[in-house]
Amino acid sequence: METGSPAVPTIRRTSDKETASQAGVALQPETQIKATTRLTHALPVAPNLLDQAFAVTAPNEAWCADTRYIATKPSKPHKSMPQKPC
Repeated sequence: METGSPAVPTIRRTSDKETASQAGVALQPETQIKATTRLTHALPVAPNLLDQAFAVTAPNEAWCADTRYIATKPSKPHKSMPQKPC
């Protein structure tokens, strides 16, 4: 009777491209997200009321927000949501 671990078969490393071609599928590169921010526009810039002073003495004195890109179908607008208090 043999002792020790059983023999492990040798596994050949294949590239993703080779594995995909054997399966009959084609790999597609990831599409880059198109930048939607306009740096030159006629709208006024919101004032910086906090001026990096994020220390507050009571709740709900200051809130900050950020827009997040949510990928949607072309016919639907993207959404933005307020973030947590500063």
